[in-house]
Amino acid sequence: EGGGRALLCAVEPSDSALARHATVRAAVSALLALHCVRWLLPAARPSRVLLLPGGTLPLTPTGKLDRAAIGAELSRAAADAAAAEARQGECALSHLESAVAAAWGDALAVEPSLLRRASSFLLLGGDSIKALRAARALSLRLLHHHSHAQSHAGRWGETAAAADQADYGTIQGPFAPVELLRRPSLRRYCSFLAAAGVRAPSVATEDDSSGTQAE
Repeated sequence: EGGGRALLCAVEPSDSALARHATVRAAVSALLALHCVRWLLPAARPSRVLLLPGGTLPLTPTGKLDRAAIGAELSRAAADAAAAEARQGECALSHLESAVAAAWGDALAVEPSLLRRASSFLLLGGDSIKALRAARALSLRLLHHHSHAQSHAGRWGETAAAADQADYGTIQGPFAPVELLRRPSLRRYCSFLAAAGVRAPSVATEDDSSGTQAE
């Protein structure tokens, strides 16, 4: 994958219905990747987990696993994912996505400019500890600002006043580490934050300035 060697994982679900829809396959694959991060050593973690579209692992005429066919399926999945990431990377990240990418970069020791909307926190080496670091950084960079911009803070604005005294081991609200682990892709996580009323400081500042001028 990407011109080098990578550990890939193909999975046969116990219920073939899980493999019928692409969205369900993607969700199950993300959940399996989370379990890999939790239970496997870094060297044993697959860089990609694929729930096969057909629901079953291909077999040879003698009933053994067809490793060549499985490898071909994994290669196609990796190529499709790379192509999707490239397409998404053609558009610049939004202010919120850039802020999240910066926090991820600090937590994962990855250059933020290399992150794309399809980038996965888990596949980049993220775990619960790194998710906590990213959550703390985002709560400091974004939540503090919203204490002065209630129109953007939404239902989470009431927690901003206590941010200075917050116990960052038990962050709650949209910045809770579990929310990131549930939505490890940059695109999905940022969509969740935006739906919760979170905005990047630069965007909110511009909105505040416009409101002041309007008055």
